[in-house]
Amino acid sequence: CCVTCFEGQKQMHLQSQNYVEAALTLKLHSDLHEWDVSSFVPPMEDLGLPRQSQFHRKETLCLLILDYLGKGKAWERAIQICDELAYQHSEVTYN
Repeated sequence: CCVTCFEGQKQMHLQSQNYVEAALTLKLHSDLHEWDVSSFVPPMEDLGLPRQSQFHRKETLCLLILDYLGKGKAWERAIQICDELAYQHSEVTYN
């Protein structure tokens, strides 16, 4: 239910071209996932996402968030997401 609510809110914001609000709604969804490569989440047909690890789901959502933040010209928030992605990739790659 919670994910469905997030998706509805995101779509509403996108239809109004409120890209930053859509990104922040998607960030709430992304925060439900852990940076964990060993646990998996089911497909999300609304977003066209297959079954994937929580890490990859969160990464995919972060990339969508970056797209929306770019469209909304919210560069500072985009940098925070980029920093988080870089940190998580260095942790998974090197540890």
